[in-house]
Amino acid sequence: MGRGCSAEQTNNNGERLPGATREPRSGRSTYQGEHDPMEHIVTVQEAVTAFADWMEPTDGELDAIEAEMPRILADVEALDVQIALLDQAPTELDERRARRGRRRVLSERATLANRAVSGAVA
Repeated sequence: MGRGCSAEQTNNNGERLPGATREPRSGRSTYQGEHDPMEHIVTVQEAVTAFADWMEPTDGELDAIEAEMPRILADVEALDVQIALLDQAPTELDERRARRGRRRVLSERATLANRAVSGAVA
C-alpha cells in the first residue's frame, strides 16, 4: 500500500498518531483520541451573518448609498461589457460599448466628486 492508503495516520517522523485512523477511500480523517482537532473550527457564515439590531445602516449611510447609486450602476454596466468580451474577440461595436461604459463611469465619478466638493464648500 502507498503512503496515502494507510489505515493508520503517522506524523512527519513516521510515528503513529494515537487514535487517528483514516478511511482508505474517502480520505476523511476520524480522530478517536481524547481531543478532536476539528472541534474548534468555526464556519465563516456564523461570523458574517451574526448581526445585532444596532448594526443596521443609518439613514445617513442609506442616503450616501442612494447618492452613489448612479456610479454603482455605471460600474456594473461597464463590468457587464467587460465580462461579455472575455470569451470573444471584440468587434468595433463591442469596443464602442466598452468605451461608452468607461466614459459613463468617469462621468458619474466626476459628478460625485463635484457634488462632494460643492457640498463641503457650501
